Amino acid sequence: MRLEHPITSPPLPAPNWVRMDWPNLEPRLKETKIPPPLALPTRHAFKEWFDSHLGTLIELLKAHTPSCRPSIRAKPWWSPLLTTLRKEFYSASRKSRASDDPHDRAIAKLSKPGYFKSIKAAKAQHWQSFLADTTPRTIWTAKKFAVGRVAPRFPNLPDATSPGEVNQALLLHFFLPKPLRIVPSILRPHKGCDPLLPGEITAALRKCSSSSVPGADTRHYSVWKRVHLAAPRLVTDL
Repeated sequence: MRLEHPITSPPLPAPNWVRMDWPNLEPRLKETKIPPPLALPTRHAFKEWFDSHLGTLIELLKAHTPSCRPSIRAKPWWSPLLTTLRKEFYSASRKSRASDDPHDRAIAKLSKPGYFKSIKAAKAQHWQSFLADTTPRTIWTAKKFAVGRVAPRFPNLPDATSPGEVNQALLLHFFLPKPLRIVPSILRPHKGCDPLLPGEITAALRKCSSSSVPGADTRHYSVWKRVHLAAPRLVTDL
């Protein structure tokens, strides 16, 4: 019989965007220049230009950001006091099981309610502080935490047993595939389109929550707000 640890793949190191070295990064951002694309680029050439300069900017951000390895069991309400209480509780429990001393059993019995009461108090304090700092942007997150997660439910459809097959069946039923339109290979500028201004990007970023991310890259909107504040032309040119 072979027992496998539940954490088969520990989380990979990820950039800790909260601890970025902004004093040394901001001068580098101001010195970075993005050349304009070709006058009439193809879609492939424009994609290569965008990916290349966006990758350069991202690598510059990562070079000034320390890495961290988040734990699966990490909790925002955990504290060093709870770590100490946990060690004392498990140490007293192991000692009481190994010995027949009534004194050791009494200590283990006393340490258990104190440990779990401290956990309950830490959770309640964290929830109260979270509600006290709630803004109109995070009120829906608070509601989701209070209601809880609904169990996943999949409709019963013929010839669809897995979630992927159910998703594909619903998409084909409600969203019929449209014939592909002919897309020109050369990207031509629109004559009636005004150039994008840094103030428009500032207004768009102001509406985004600093604690959320625009994609799967885990870079918070707070990072892009700080980048745009240090060098407004970088995000505007991209």
